[in-house]
Amino acid sequence: MNNYMRYRGLFAAEIALLPLIVAFKLIIGTWAVCIPLLMIAVCRAIMIFVKNKAKVSDHIIECIGDTVILEFLAIYFAILGFIPTWLSVVVCILLPLYELASVYFYAKPMNDIIEALDFCYLAFVFTTIISLSFVMAVDVVAKVSFIAIMLTMAIVILYKLYRFINYYLINRKSKFQKERAKAEKAKNK
Repeated sequence: MNNYMRYRGLFAAEIALLPLIVAFKLIIGTWAVCIPLLMIAVCRAIMIFVKNKAKVSDHIIECIGDTVILEFLAIYFAILGFIPTWLSVVVCILLPLYELASVYFYAKPMNDIIEALDFCYLAFVFTTIISLSFVMAVDVVAKVSFIAIMLTMAIVILYKLYRFINYYLINRKSKFQKERAKAEKAKNK
C-alpha cells in the first residue's frame, strides 16, 4: 500500500473514531472517552510521517480533518460542560477561517513568526486531543489548550488577512496606476 492510500485511510479512521467518543461515554462510562481520543492522536501522529508535503490535496485533507475533529470536540465537550461555551463558539468560528487561509497561502513564503505559529498550531492540536483524554480528571489543561489554539488562530488569521488585503487591494491598485502612468507617458512622447 502506498503512502497515498495510507494517508487517506488514516484520515478516514480518525473521522470514524469521532462517534466512538460518544458511544464509549454512553456505553462504558465517562473515563472511556480517552480511548478513542488517544487513537485519534495516534492516527494524527502517523499522518504527519505519511503526509506528502508537496501535495496540496494532502494539505487540504489535513485541514478538513483538523476542522471536523476540533469542532466536534469543542462542541461535544462544551455540551458536557468541560469547556466554556463562548470558547467553543469562538474556536468554531475561527477554525474554518484559519484552515481556509492555510490552504490559500499553502507553499507561499510567510513571515518567520507566522511559520512558527503554524507549527505551534499543530502542536496545540495534539495537546488539545491528549488533554481532552483526561479532561474528566483535570479540565484546566483542555481549557488552556483551546485558548492557545484560539489565540494562535486569531494572530495568524489577522496576519494572512492583512497580507491578502495588502497584495490584492493595495498593491494591485498601485500596479494598475503605475501601468496607466507608463502608458500615458509613452503616449505623450
